[in-house]
Amino acid sequence: MLLINNKDRKLFDILKECFRNCKECKIAVAYVRNSGINPIIGDIDTVLKNGGRIKLLSSIQIRHSTLKLIYSMVQINVSILLDHQIFPKVHYLMA
Repeated sequence: MLLINNKDRKLFDILKECFRNCKECKIAVAYVRNSGINPIIGDIDTVLKNGGRIKLLSSIQIRHSTLKLIYSMVQINVSILLDHQIFPKVHYLMA
């Protein structure tokens, strides 16, 4: 498990580095947004095309998560678990 504080190194840089050798990746986020997925969608697609698996745990709060984006992630075989109570859990993990 890798915990990232985003102070010493940027999250996207570390994720891209991790995706290079990834066979399975589990990501927990409070919300799914274009600004968070677009910078790494190519890397996600590469992992999946190379036989890797990606699991995403996120909230289903409509005003924050982009349902169209969630649907597009499902279309490329990202396993997604949506939970209406995930935000407090993820916030606690990140604190």
